[in-house]
Amino acid sequence: MFRILATCFIVLIGLAVVADTASAAPDCTLQRLEVPTYSANFSGCDLTDADLTNVRILNPNLTGANLTRANLSGISWSGEGGGSPNLSDAILVEADLSGAQLRGAKLGRANLTGANLSGAELSGADLTGANLDGANLEAANLNRADLTDANLTGANLYQASLKGARLKGAKMPGTWTPPVSSLAKCDPERLVKTGAKGEQPWADLQDADLSGCDLSGKDFSDAILVEANLTGANLGGANLAKADLTGADLTGANLARADLTRANLSGANLAKADLTGANLSGADRFRANLTGANLARADLTGANLSGADLTRANLSGANLARADLTGATLDGADLTDTNLTDTKGRDAGLTAGNAPVAVNLEQCPQKEANWRGFKIQVCDLRGVNLAGVDLRGATLRGADLTGATLTLANLSGANLDGADLSDAKLFKANLYGADLTLATLRGADLEGANLVGANLSGAYLTSANLHGADLYGAILDRANLSGNKLLPGANLSGANLTAALLTGADLSLAKLSEAILDSANLGGAKLNGADLAGADLSNAFLNQAELSYANLISANLRNADLTLANLSYANLTGARIEGAVMNQADLSNATAIGISRAALGGAKGLNSVKGLVN
Repeated sequence: MFRILATCFIVLIGLAVVADTASAAPDCTLQRLEVPTYSANFSGCDLTDADLTNVRILNPNLTGANLTRANLSGISWSGEGGGSPNLSDAILVEADLSGAQLRGAKLGRANLTGANLSGAELSGADLTGANLDGANLEAANLNRADLTDANLTGANLYQASLKGARLKGAKMPGTWTPPVSSLAKCDPERLVKTGAKGEQPWADLQDADLSGCDLSGKDFSDAILVEANLTGANLGGANLAKADLTGADLTGANLARADLTRANLSGANLAKADLTGANLSGADRFRANLTGANLARADLTGANLSGADLTRANLSGANLARADLTGATLDGADLTDTNLTDTKGRDAGLTAGNAPVAVNLEQCPQKEANWRGFKIQVCDLRGVNLAGVDLRGATLRGADLTGATLTLANLSGANLDGADLSDAKLFKANLYGADLTLATLRGADLEGANLVGANLSGAYLTSANLHGADLYGAILDRANLSGNKLLPGANLSGANLTAALLTGADLSLAKLSEAILDSANLGGAKLNGADLAGADLSNAFLNQAELSYANLISANLRNADLTLANLSYANLTGARIEGAVMNQADLSNATAIGISRAALGGAKGLNSVKGLVN
C-alpha cells in the first residue's frame, strides 16, 4: 500500500514538473512519455529512438530537436492556445509519423529524410525548405500545405492529396510531373497530380502558360493559377471551385458552365470571355476586367464585383442577387431579365465620377408616328438595350421604346412626352423631373424607379410595376393606373393625382400623405393600411374601396363617394366629411374623434366607432 502511494506521489510530482516545462528550460531527460498528456519544451533535445506512440502533447516546442528514428505514429499535438506544433529545423530522419495529426504544423527546414508520414494530416502545414527525400507520404493530406523549395526527391506520394498546395521551387520525385516551368503545354498527363489518371489537377500552376489549351471538364478545384496565362483556353464545364486566379489572363477563354464557386478572380482579365451559365456564386472578382464578357444566365449570387469593369458585358438572365457592384462599371451592359434583388451598390457604377456613356439620339433609327394628331419622325428604339446609359435631358418625345431595357438608366429631366414605354424595363431608373405626359407605360417595370417630381399627366400606367418607386411630388392628374399593383413601399406623398383613374389599383400600405386625389376614381381600389393623412380626396370616387386600417387623419373627404367602402379600423380623426356619401360604408371599430354621428349617416357599425360626437 505504501509503495503504491509513493509511486502515485512520484508521478504527480513528475506531472507538475513537466507541466511547467513549456516556459522553462528544455528538459531532455525523457525518452518515453508514460503519461498521455504533456506540456513540454524539447527544443534542441536529442530524442533519438524515442517512443511517443499515440501520445498527446500540449504546447510542444521541438525546434531543432533530434527525433531520428523516433516513433511518433498516431501522435497528437496541440500548440499554444490551440495552435500548431513547432518542429522547425527538427531532425526527423526515418521517424515514424504515420497517421500523425500535424495540421498547420511548422516544419520549415525540418529533415524528414526517409520519414514515414503515411496517412498523416498535414493540411496547411509549413514545409518550406523541408527535406522529404525518400519520405513515405502515401495517402497523406497535404492540402494547402506550403512545400516551397522542399525536397521531395524519391518521396512516395501515391494517393496523397495536395489540393491548393504550394510547390514553387519544390524538387519532385522522378516519376512526378516536373515543375510548371517545364510542363509540356496542354498535355493533360502533365496536369495530373497523383492517384488514378486524370483524378486531380496540378496544385500549383502559378505563372503557367496554358493559353489555347483544351482543359474542358478538368478538376482545378483549389488550384493555384495566380497570373496564369489562360487566354483562349477551353475551360468549358471545368471545376474551378475555390481556385486562386488572382491576376490570371482569361481573355477570350471559354468558361461556359464552369464551376467558379468562391473562386478568387481579383484583378483577373476576363475580357470577351464566355461565361454562359457559369456558377460564380460567392466568387471574388474585385476589379476584374469583364469588358465584353458573356455572362448570360450566369449565377453570380453574392459575388464580389466591386470595382469590376462590366462595360458592354452580357448579363442577360444572370442572377446577381446580393452581389456587390460597388464602383462597378456597367456602361452599355445588357441587363435584360437580370436578377438584381438586394444587390449592393447597384447604382455605384452609374454615378458622378463613373458616369455612363451618353447616347447620341441624332443617330437613332427613325419612324413616322402620330403625336398629338401630328405625323412626326420619332426614334424607333423598340427592344433596344439602353441599360445604364446617360439620357439626362434627352428629347425622346413620342419615341417608341416598347420592350426597351432601361435598367439603371439616367433619364432625369428627359422629355418623354407621348413616348411608348409599354413593357419597358426601367428598374431603378432615374426619372427625376422627367416629362412623361401622355406616355404609355402599360406593363412597364418601374420597380425602385425615381419618379420624384416627374410629370405623368394623362399617362397610361395600367399593369405597371411600381413596387418601391418614389413618386414624391409627381404629377399624375388624369393618369390611368387602373388595375395597377404599386405594392407596399410606393411613395406617393404629395403627389398630384387629380382626376387620376385608379380603379382597382392596389395601393395597400402606400404613402399618400398630402397627396392630391381631387376627383380621382378609386372605385374598388385597395388602400388597406395606406397613409392618407392630410390627403385631398374631395369629390373622389371611392365606391367599394378597401380602406381598412387606413390613416385618414385630417384628410379632406368633402363630397367624396364612399358608398360600400370598407373603413373598418380606419382613423378619420379631424377629417373633413361635409357632403360625403357614406351609404352602407363599414366603419366598424373606426376612430372618428370629433366627428358627429349625423355626418356619418347611412354608414354601418357606428356603435363601435370611437370618439363620435352625438
